[in-house]
Amino acid sequence: MLSSENYAIDLIKTARQVFIQSDKYPVKSLNGPVKLFSKKINGETYRVFGVKKDDQKEIDFDKLRQEISYELAFNKTQTFVQIIGDSNCFGQQETDFCRRYLSEYLEHDKECIVLYGFTGNLSDDGNRADTNALLAEWLDQHPERANNVIANVVDEHTITAIEKWGCTVSSNVKNYFLVYTDELTPTVKFGDDTPSSDGLSNKACCLRGGVLSLRQILAMLNDNVLINCVVGLRSEGL
Repeated sequence: MLSSENYAIDLIKTARQVFIQSDKYPVKSLNGPVKLFSKKINGETYRVFGVKKDDQKEIDFDKLRQEISYELAFNKTQTFVQIIGDSNCFGQQETDFCRRYLSEYLEHDKECIVLYGFTGNLSDDGNRADTNALLAEWLDQHPERANNVIANVVDEHTITAIEKWGCTVSSNVKNYFLVYTDELTPTVKFGDDTPSSDGLSNKACCLRGGVLSLRQILAMLNDNVLINCVVGLRSEGL
């Protein structure tokens, strides 16, 4: 049986090729440039929403939230909540705090659609984690919420992070949002997909973070997105 990492890699690569050659495959078109590829794996439906990197600016996000909510079998447009932060592991105490904080934060609206970066980092002993790994852990503990979760992925860095950087992923992710290029070699890097992830978000939760998180916060505040920011999660210099 393939591992969850191999499932994800295969799904992302397949979806990218299908989107690039959409004239040859039965791909569903959503709002503007966004497409949807679905695949059954072991009786479960996996979905990849996809958009070319340079076409993100053409998306009508109000309509796209409505369409994605419908595709995920909701009868009304849901709130899209993005969880953001950097890729460095928190200290053990901070990891424990963020674990509790995320659980309580996501308990307030059990029907919201959660967006997060698919690949995460764990310490060797598993006691320390970054933001994405904490969200993946939460999902693994609440698999009944899998339909409400969309993992943000890109065609180059996501694969590299899994294959070469030792990043971890959740085996319970069923929905992905892929930003890709139609070049021969994938070139979309982490951060290139923020116009889509930030544009989809109605709310956000930031667990500290770095320059990219700051850029996301500023972009979302400009769109009047409500953001909860948690600070004081790292010792100076970490």
